[in-house]
Amino acid sequence: MILSLLYSIYYYSLLFIFSTTVLLIICRSGWGPIPRLLLSLLDKINGRKDVEEEAPILFDKKNLISEISEDGEGKDGEKMMAIGLSLMKNGIASIVRDDMMLGFRHPPSALALLKSKSNVLSKQILHYLGLLFRVTFLFPLRVLLMTFTLFFLTGTAVIVLIHPGLSRKTMLYFGVTFARLFNVSTGLILDFYNKEHRPKSSGLAMANHLTANDIMTIYSDCEEIGYTATGQSHGGFIYPLEAFGGKLTPTLWLDRACNKDRASFQKQVLDYASQPSTYPVLIFPEGFCSNNQTVLQFRKGLFGGDVPIYPLALKQLTRFGDSFWLEDTYLPYLLRCMISWALVIEITYLPEMRREENEASEVFAKRVQNAISSFLERPSSPYDGALKRPADRLLYAEKLKRAISRHFESQIDSSE
Repeated sequence: MILSLLYSIYYYSLLFIFSTTVLLIICRSGWGPIPRLLLSLLDKINGRKDVEEEAPILFDKKNLISEISEDGEGKDGEKMMAIGLSLMKNGIASIVRDDMMLGFRHPPSALALLKSKSNVLSKQILHYLGLLFRVTFLFPLRVLLMTFTLFFLTGTAVIVLIHPGLSRKTMLYFGVTFARLFNVSTGLILDFYNKEHRPKSSGLAMANHLTANDIMTIYSDCEEIGYTATGQSHGGFIYPLEAFGGKLTPTLWLDRACNKDRASFQKQVLDYASQPSTYPVLIFPEGFCSNNQTVLQFRKGLFGGDVPIYPLALKQLTRFGDSFWLEDTYLPYLLRCMISWALVIEITYLPEMRREENEASEVFAKRVQNAISSFLERPSSPYDGALKRPADRLLYAEKLKRAISRHFESQIDSSE
């Protein structure tokens, strides 16, 4: 009897929240402040203590310390010089590795509410109760929402194919509703700031890149005009999202494996963005997803045209879940998102920027990159996303070694 009552409460609660959420989104509304109030409550229960990320051990520090401390006064100069050089070498290696890989690790505070290192019994009980709630309630709820989202996307794409003359306003409604349904399916909670700087005409909207979901994340705030979605074409689960989503809004896709296609793609984007009747093109000039701890180098190819740039700064609050896509494939990433408490992202529209007269494209790209990184209070990286690949990291490391070597040689030559 009790189990039957509990199951009924569970079933009807799930059904009520699912149906109400869908109805609110279709009516272009939402739950208002309720999700943020629940997160504030969760934050207070957790005690606002972030987990600490253990730094990787890059060399045997104990052996070096023991060599220095044991009979330190009796060491000859050559031995002490070798120890000093070893310390300097490993110190530089640590700095370089941290600098190069800063954008590709889960940030220290990520998953703070998904892991429990507390020795306090009450904290451990709360942790496992929270885990049980996420797996048995939040995850099934989001699976239901994702299923409805995919049906909605497919149905609206079919409608567009049958009635190709639908108004721009109707198409925008379909696209925004799909984006909001998808976002809520992944547990995304968004805040938008400085909406007066939201793109109002054609051009290039440029943002730092967290996940493959960033297009839906940004698109969900559209009102009068949408975006032309762009990026590299994907396979797997993302492919139908791109294929059917392309029926609801203009798209420009790039085949990253083809260098010839890249050059023609850049020209196509600039030509398209210069047309006054088009949506602004949504671009992620980092080229790869990063973890929001740095802003990767912007690729200069799209900064050579005479079109307005609309910078957007995406900032994630990793306390309730990390939205950074680090997994090799998309489905494990999506599963992690749907089991987390929430993905909280703040999006700020920055003032429009234009290329100055005679300004080189790489200089303009750096200026836009710095504008976003300065607002986010994150370092502006001189490295691009290719560092995610081990082979490219080795190439960068070799270049850096040669640059450091040339620097020391020049210093030695100048001192002689």
